[in-house]
Amino acid sequence: MEATTNSSTEPLLPSRASYARSLSHANNKLRSFRSCLRWMCVDQFDARHAMISLSHFLLGIFVPTASHFVLSYTLTHRAYTIVV
Repeated sequence: MEATTNSSTEPLLPSRASYARSLSHANNKLRSFRSCLRWMCVDQFDARHAMISLSHFLLGIFVPTASHFVLSYTLTHRAYTIVV
């Protein structure tokens, strides 16, 4: 599609060559997906990564459970301050 101004014609969109850097490639997407899995500690190819994954899992379970019991069994019990 082209726009006409007075007697000159110019394209509304620049040429396709300027979009070459924004084309996606399957290899790039796969590489970023692998990187995402690695950061989420799903990639457990050795003992060190498996221990990191297990420690994150245990912290994710232990910290909320411990905070629930610590906050719900305080010595001073006031009305309307219970843990829901």
